Amino acid sequence: MPEVFATTDARRWRARSVVPCLKQRGSGAFGEVEVDGLLFAHTKLNTLELDEPGRQPATSRDGRIKLLLNGEIYNLRHVGRQLGLDGLCSGAQLLAEILARDPQQLGLLRGMYAFVAWDSEAQQLLAARDPFGIKSLYVLRHSSGELSLASQIAPLLRDPEARHVDHVGLSTYLAFGHTGPGLTSFTAVSKLAPGCLHRWRRCSVGYERSAMMPTPSPAVTGDLESALHDSVRAHLRADKEVDTFLGSGAESTLLTYLAAQERRQVRTFTVSLPEGPEGNETAIASHNARLIGSDHTVVPAATADLARAARLFLREHGEPFADAAMLPLTHLSLAVGGTSRGVLCGDGAKELFGGHARYRVSNQLPRSRLLPLPRRQRAANWWGLRRGGGFGKLAIEAVLAGGGFRSHSALLDGDLPLLGALDPIARRDVHALTSSGWRTSAGGELGRARRYDSDVWLPNVSLQKTERSTMAGILKRRLPFLDHEVTTAAAREPLVADASMAPLRRLLTQWLPGVQLPDRENGVAVDVRTLVLRHFVRQVEHQLVDPLAALSQWRGRPDDGQARRRAERSPSFAFRLAMLDEWQTLFGNDLIWEHVCRA
Repeated sequence: MPEVFATTDARRWRARSVVPCLKQRGSGAFGEVEVDGLLFAHTKLNTLELDEPGRQPATSRDGRIKLLLNGEIYNLRHVGRQLGLDGLCSGAQLLAEILARDPQQLGLLRGMYAFVAWDSEAQQLLAARDPFGIKSLYVLRHSSGELSLASQIAPLLRDPEARHVDHVGLSTYLAFGHTGPGLTSFTAVSKLAPGCLHRWRRCSVGYERSAMMPTPSPAVTGDLESALHDSVRAHLRADKEVDTFLGSGAESTLLTYLAAQERRQVRTFTVSLPEGPEGNETAIASHNARLIGSDHTVVPAATADLARAARLFLREHGEPFADAAMLPLTHLSLAVGGTSRGVLCGDGAKELFGGHARYRVSNQLPRSRLLPLPRRQRAANWWGLRRGGGFGKLAIEAVLAGGGFRSHSALLDGDLPLLGALDPIARRDVHALTSSGWRTSAGGELGRARRYDSDVWLPNVSLQKTERSTMAGILKRRLPFLDHEVTTAAAREPLVADASMAPLRRLLTQWLPGVQLPDRENGVAVDVRTLVLRHFVRQVEHQLVDPLAALSQWRGRPDDGQARRRAERSPSFAFRLAMLDEWQTLFGNDLIWEHVCRA
């Protein structure tokens, strides 16, 4: 759903060719305007602003700002009254007024958003994403110095300048299954950083960029319980039904319980994998739904459904992506999309409350360093030869290795040894990207894991997964955990490194006696080995013999056999290759694969 598109070169036919694509993706509203040589186009799926004044682009009262918004501002009326702006009908109008008055007041906003605006007085383009990175925004820098911005990569790929595949972005995908902060798979296209107001001022060479961080809103003093109640209440506000995706975990169960407290009847949906491995979450979710009293639906997903979901997800995402949890989520969104406009999702809870397995492992890393380093390395190498892939075994390897970049790459489910075999320079570049910032965080290993989650995992993996999956089903997803009041209250809770999200479990057992929860928060388990063998074997059968065949156009290096062995023993790596090949098939053979035979 490419909901926002703006370009500083409105005279080009390729910019115009994107507009019909936008009209097909939203049934709520569509707007288009050309001003000062810029083209703005926007479509949206309405859940809040169904009246005519909510149409976009929005204009500030003094006529200075033209703005497109993708997202929703939940405290629209409160901030409007606070700033003396009564009578505003939409979040886009509020943002336009804030930019015309004082951009620092963006810190007052509570919601999810990505916007593009033109300041006709200063002759500058403005763009920002919310602090969590819930909404995506990409920028294409043309060789002429002009810019194009969009909510998705796919519309930008209509311009041949966008179709050069980036060496470091693709290397990062091969190592981690996704591209990192700021990166995409294309050299001329980048992600805008969340929580930052980006400015491009017109100049003789095109546009010069600067950025500022809006001042955050004042600290919240309420406790976690009241913050959660308040956030769910705000996220349920809509003219259309807002349902919940209910899994077995504490986060979705808690959201469903709170939603049921606000509304008498709540609809819940759970995905079931009849052909999947043991331990799927259907039974626990159904029990908790009966306890809460929701109108519950179980949606089965066969491996053929997951294969279809993979192709639809990649089409929405525009670049390769290999977090297998995207598959059941996309299938569920497609099934629910015909009956609902919006869903509550539990994104952010694992990152706020230590629900990932890496928190347990991070807690063990200092202890592992008590062993002599040679013994740790020998044990890690021995385990690496015997393991068959999977996060748990990678985590054990991380503990055995103890400290340093190697342990953290394994801890974060990366495949840096493989990347080093592909291209040592790519390993260095990806090392710099993944080790900056979060590795130097305060709070020891747990603090580093939490920083990694906020800077890398959440905006680049978790939120991308839910955004593209729900977009495939024409759904609005709402994330009550990613709310300033909730995150502030969560920061005051002690971080328990047991991957069980203890604060949420405590509240649930208090509020909902008889609730069932898994021992650990693992989510839906997808059998990627069966999926690849049944539905992507034609794409990867030659790669399982030579796993680098799909990369030969850009790698330019001889295969030393390490990647072949990695693919044979690792279903996750075979899945990455399958998604890479499927992505290339979807977006055509005219992608320009850059040859990177660098010394």
